[in-house]
Amino acid sequence: MSKRVRYSTLMLTIFMSGYLFAFMPVSAAETGYADNHLDSGINTVSSSWKKAIVVVDGARLRAEPNTESTIYGLMYRYEEIEINEDESTMTFYYARRSDGVYGYVNRGLVLVDSGVIISED
Repeated sequence: MSKRVRYSTLMLTIFMSGYLFAFMPVSAAETGYADNHLDSGINTVSSSWKKAIVVVDGARLRAEPNTESTIYGLMYRYEEIEINEDESTMTFYYARRSDGVYGYVNRGLVLVDSGVIISED
């Protein structure tokens, strides 16, 4: 795949993510963390968890996989998270932030590590 195609694909992904983000409703009353969703400190290793990166500022981490649910917090561009594809839906990834908060994030707002290394050749 040429550099131009990769660049165009990346730019289209970022543009669409921003477009989706702009039309997602949010209420100031919904922002904040829920104490019952903090990590218990037990780390488990599962092949269904993959690394991902947030591609927009202000991506919402939600309690349920819909735009009407409670917001646990905001995530920012280049923030590294983990997603569980087994628990995800067609439109939302089930995600875990580095501070141990779990929730759902819109699929269009993150890029999942595919394990493919893209060279600059």
